[in-house]
Amino acid sequence: MDNQTNFDKLIINLSTIEKKELLEKMEMSIDLSQEPLVSQEETAESDFQQNQLDYETLNVLQKIVLFLQSLVKQKDIPTLLKEYKVNLLRKKYFNNSELADFKTQVLKKAFYDELAKLKEPCRFFRKPLRQIFSYDNKQDFYAFIGGIVLPDLQRELLDKTDPWILEKEEMERDSSEIKAEIDEFFNMKMESVSDLDCSIMNEACQSLYSLHLLSNYDIGAILKSFDTIVPGAEPVCRIEDVHESLLELSGIIKSLNKPPTVRALEALFLYENSKEGPGEILSRKMMAADTFLSIIRNFNKNVPLENLVRVLSGDLSKGSQTPPLVDDWFRVFRKFWSSRITRTYAFFVNERKKNDSEKDICSLTGVRYIKPIEKYTRNHYFPGSPAMYEKSLAFVQSFLSEILPNRFYSTFMIIRREGDFYKKDNKAEFDKVLAYIDMLGKKFTGLKNIINASNFPVDHSLFPGDAEEQTYRNAVVHALEHLDMEIEPLVSGFVSHMRLMAKVLQGIVVGDGGAYDTLSNISSIGGKANNELRETFKLLSLLINKIVRYISEMKVLEEKEL
Repeated sequence: MDNQTNFDKLIINLSTIEKKELLEKMEMSIDLSQEPLVSQEETAESDFQQNQLDYETLNVLQKIVLFLQSLVKQKDIPTLLKEYKVNLLRKKYFNNSELADFKTQVLKKAFYDELAKLKEPCRFFRKPLRQIFSYDNKQDFYAFIGGIVLPDLQRELLDKTDPWILEKEEMERDSSEIKAEIDEFFNMKMESVSDLDCSIMNEACQSLYSLHLLSNYDIGAILKSFDTIVPGAEPVCRIEDVHESLLELSGIIKSLNKPPTVRALEALFLYENSKEGPGEILSRKMMAADTFLSIIRNFNKNVPLENLVRVLSGDLSKGSQTPPLVDDWFRVFRKFWSSRITRTYAFFVNERKKNDSEKDICSLTGVRYIKPIEKYTRNHYFPGSPAMYEKSLAFVQSFLSEILPNRFYSTFMIIRREGDFYKKDNKAEFDKVLAYIDMLGKKFTGLKNIINASNFPVDHSLFPGDAEEQTYRNAVVHALEHLDMEIEPLVSGFVSHMRLMAKVLQGIVVGDGGAYDTLSNISSIGGKANNELRETFKLLSLLINKIVRYISEMKVLEEKEL
């Protein structure tokens, strides 16, 4: 198909044996730490059963003290247990902490310094993660990462759902039979995806999504809240000013329990650099990712943010806010492949229709084959480069160079020289078509000169180096789309004038006295060859009608592929 996604570019780029071997070799050489990014400290539960369990572990004296405190403070025992555990947590992590002062309720500069270290990792991951989780790219990426982690599944889906591959196995198969086989295979493969595979893929996507949330979090807003309250002292931040922000940040960091795997990060950076494939850039990105993940891991070791939030809230049950879960991988993966199969099959059917129509018109006109116009064919310059009216314009070329001189020209000249039209309007319309055909030839020659120019569609030398490749491609697409806009009225004009000629010829043959009438000298034109000539009129009338139908349908089919 012409409109290539990153998925299409990447599977082409990674399809060679050399690229696959390079990717496998790189995977083996990368020692990416799988140490959890968040230390999972055990914290007491706050529900009634856990409080009861904690209460039962107290000795008699502790229970008496707790009972007396409940009388004095007018609080129930579960509430006092919560306060007790919060105090234990504060003493354990923050009693002599450089991070926060709970007496004055401020965060200290040490907290600022640790938090500021996250800015660089966030900056590194932000762009590629925004790309893959954007609305336009999410399905694409989910399919691609599925192929990286489950390569056998992707290979089978690519091969067994490709209608062109199935067509080669049995050339005469009906399109509907091919579609039925594709659907049956697709459903079978989707059912074969195990719960374990889905779990692995969801973990991979969730780790990237949690990293995406962190990389887009406005850490700068918390840092800006630090100010010098006491002249000459280090800047601090009032806890109440950033309480909600810390809750949100803590939730995001907590969701980062498992770091992205090697293959998840490979998929991320390969997708970002879809032209490159495995190589030096990917290796550098992977090493940088390991470094930046270590910074995040060290932040979580140095700053027990989850426990800080619990102490701030005064309730172990009021920890961080849970961020939204990523979309289910299998649901998105299946939707992607279902849509891809539908689009590919529609394109396949369209191509079959075009090829069948082309064979029919060649048989009718006596043309061996319709030669495409060099430099104006789809995918000529690179995969996805357009040429909307490739076959329509190629037929116009064949009409002007072969069909017109061999099948029509001599008959048209006889009508022009010898024919007497009853109606002046019919004569004017006949002359109009001949004048248009002459003008069409000149226009077509002008188009061919443009296409055959050495710098068409753009001068590649103006875009040197790999860095300019995408700019070059954009310029090519723009130039070809502009050319398509010039070709469309030419093809439409050809259709309308051929339709008019068909009506004029039909009138000459039938002579029904309607809008298009016969020639006044129809019985004598052509002399002794009158009967043969009248039969030729009839055949040419039918042929032009078929040409009109062919070129009209071809134009619709080509525009349908947009």
